[in-house]
Amino acid sequence: MGIWRVSTVERVVERDLPGGAIAAIDVVTTRSAWRRRRVQGALIVEGGRETGHRAPIVATARGASIRAVMRKLAPMLRNDSVIAWALSRSAR
Repeated sequence: MGIWRVSTVERVVERDLPGGAIAAIDVVTTRSAWRRRRVQGALIVEGGRETGHRAPIVATARGASIRAVMRKLAPMLRNDSVIAWALSRSAR
C-alpha cells in the first residue's frame, strides 16, 4: 500500500440476535491524496455460536460519509425479515 491511500475499517453498529448471532454494519473509509474520501459499508450477519457459520454480506452501500451509508443500511439492520433471511442462508 502506497502512502497515497489509507483505509480504515470500523464497526459502526452491532445488533445482538437470539442464539448469540449478531448483525452489524462495518464501514471502510478510504482516503487518497488525489480523490475525495470514499466510504463503503457492508451489512453482515454472523451466525450464533452453535452454527459456527458466517452469513454472506447481506447488503453494501457507498456514500460520501458514514452518515450517508448508514441511511442506506440501517433500515435493513432493523428489518427482522432481512436478518432472518441472512441467518437462514448461513445455516446452509
